[in-house]
Amino acid sequence: MKTIAKKYKTQGSVSYPHIGRFLTQYFAKYGVNRAAVARELNVADSTTTRYMAQESLQFGILWKISVAINRNLLADLASRLPIPFATPREIALETELKAVQEELNALKLENKIYKDLLK
Repeated sequence: MKTIAKKYKTQGSVSYPHIGRFLTQYFAKYGVNRAAVARELNVADSTTTRYMAQESLQFGILWKISVAINRNLLADLASRLPIPFATPREIALETELKAVQEELNALKLENKIYKDLLK
């Protein structure tokens, strides 16, 4: 019997990470208990074992695992994209940082002026 390749599993010019391997490495690095995740997801322990063997997982499954472990796995995966991007939160933080740096520079100048006056 001929096996038909799934189109979504065909790697393009930029390959995507093996999601199961990503989860396995993440769980090991951060000490996430796979059985506890299975209980949180209300699935069999063997189901989470299968997730960790799969090259690709549905978005909904990744979402549920992220919620179960209180970690944004989707952002972790997105950071691996070979496309430069900034999240709205990062843009807001960069804007805030720039304003704080400008205020710091103004305060340094003001401080220098006061020191010069005291001399």
